[in-house]
Amino acid sequence: MQPPSALDERELSILVRIGLNVKPVTSRETRLAPIANALQDRKLAVITRRKGFWSAALTESGRLYLESGNHLPATKANQPDTNESAIDPKDFLSQLINAGGILRISDPDEVTRRLRREVAQATRRGGLIPDGYHLTLRGCDQGDLEIRLKTGDIGSRRGRLGQSGANPTLRRR
Repeated sequence: MQPPSALDERELSILVRIGLNVKPVTSRETRLAPIANALQDRKLAVITRRKGFWSAALTESGRLYLESGNHLPATKANQPDTNESAIDPKDFLSQLINAGGILRISDPDEVTRRLRREVAQATRRGGLIPDGYHLTLRGCDQGDLEIRLKTGDIGSRRGRLGQSGANPTLRRR
């Protein structure tokens, strides 16, 4: 992989801002979108999207670039620093069952939180949840993340959830 050309002043200032995380680079400043996309194309930043909003995070290559002033491709240059590899839904379900039906992650970073939500959704979509059980998620956007495999019928809450368009099998609180 060919290292990218040097960053211009605007790109470098935004990369430093992402790295310092003092004032996050998000969709609230739409003028930054082209620069954030250019940094993502160079694998120095990654843009995560959720609920119609985006935010930029530094990748390992971006961190190395800021430290050394040179782009040194990392082995996982397209992933944020806090990346953990994608989780297999069957492994996730086994983890959840072995943990007594409750997984708690203390204040996870955005990427970990997103990966856990995605694997919970994939577990549900794959029909892996045993009959008579359902998943609940708490803390999907902030704070501690808690995923539970619960027994019993969720029918008593179904009417309320069905009206709002929420999925009765995988409930977010």
